[in-house]
Amino acid sequence: MRKLAKRADRQIAYKKFARKRRRIRLFKCISITFAVLAAAALMVWLCQARKITVSGNVSCPADMIQSDIIRNTAEKNTLYQRILGMLKKRPKLPYLDDYEIEYGGLNRMNIRVYEKQPVAYVMIEQSCVLFSRDGVVLKITSEPPADLPRIEGLELDTIILYQSLQAKDAGVFKTVKSLVEIIKKNDLKPDRILISQDNAIELYFAGVQVLLGTDKALEDKIAKLIAILPSLEGRNGTLYMQNVDENTDEVSFIKAKP
Repeated sequence: MRKLAKRADRQIAYKKFARKRRRIRLFKCISITFAVLAAAALMVWLCQARKITVSGNVSCPADMIQSDIIRNTAEKNTLYQRILGMLKKRPKLPYLDDYEIEYGGLNRMNIRVYEKQPVAYVMIEQSCVLFSRDGVVLKITSEPPADLPRIEGLELDTIILYQSLQAKDAGVFKTVKSLVEIIKKNDLKPDRILISQDNAIELYFAGVQVLLGTDKALEDKIAKLIAILPSLEGRNGTLYMQNVDENTDEVSFIKAKP
């Protein structure tokens, strides 16, 4: 009987010890969880940006850039922004080439932006619509820019500032980009530039119409054109250069009818 009583006492004591140990473990878990949550809350509070600035912008309004990048309260947190940056989860803005966020301590951010630059413009009624190399509308003005070529012939839908132009063929902007880069590099200044529905390029110099065809071998076509243009000064007609490439110099000029 004594042995049974001792065994029962040991079982009771063990159960009490086990319950006490479970309570201690539970208390430790609760304490650690509370400490982690408190530390996280403190970190969130400390890292909440009190001052956000925008630099590098010329055309785009700072408040628009800030609201497009910092879209909610969580994104005002500098720690959260660092994580977004590492994961490459920040929003991409159509009117910017790129941007980066600089941190001044725990609660200051500066958004340094690199704006897209206009490469050409189109006339829509009485407005000049300046657009980037990928067709994003960057500016709408009443005054034609002196340093940008005017593009004619594009079929466009609704024009919205800082949004992409809606062209019937989106590939036309690749043609515009290539053409503008090459004529600028060669200091060529046509009076008119026309791009037809099939992306064929036409340049106009006084009385001379130049048919370049598509942007295939465009470098070779422009180089050949530069060599030919002086001999056409004062003449009227059409210069056919659609078949020119690095291996072919097939060019013909037909005078305009009197």
